[in-house]
Amino acid sequence: MKKWKIWTAFLTVFAAGILVGVAGLGLVLKHHFAPPKNPVEFQRHIQQRMLEDFLESVQPDPSAIPAIQTVLNQVFEELNAIRNATRPRLEIILKNGEKRIKTHLTPEQAARFDRMIKERRHGGPSFLRLPPPPPPLP
Repeated sequence: MKKWKIWTAFLTVFAAGILVGVAGLGLVLKHHFAPPKNPVEFQRHIQQRMLEDFLESVQPDPSAIPAIQTVLNQVFEELNAIRNATRPRLEIILKNGEKRIKTHLTPEQAARFDRMIKERRHGGPSFLRLPPPPPPLP
């Protein structure tokens, strides 16, 4: 067998391995960071896990568990209220940042910037973009 055939086969297998690795990593990252399919159930699951972890670690009296659970639910509601109140303010800051950046760009660059922002908001890497909102409380 000629040397060029061996090298061609080796490079083909190597390139295929790189392609499969990159595609596999992309799928894993997309799946890992995807928003939950049912946000309400996801929030309930997280709250339950936190409560179970608390009960296992602290081991409070059984009579205190309902009161502790009530306090935890109130804390989650307060945190969601803060998130809901803060998110619009963050979006305004980001919009103002986009406008200020555009003042330093030519019309062609501004069009490319708008296109980049639009692409990023539809699933690409983030730039001047907020993460998705948290799931609502049940």
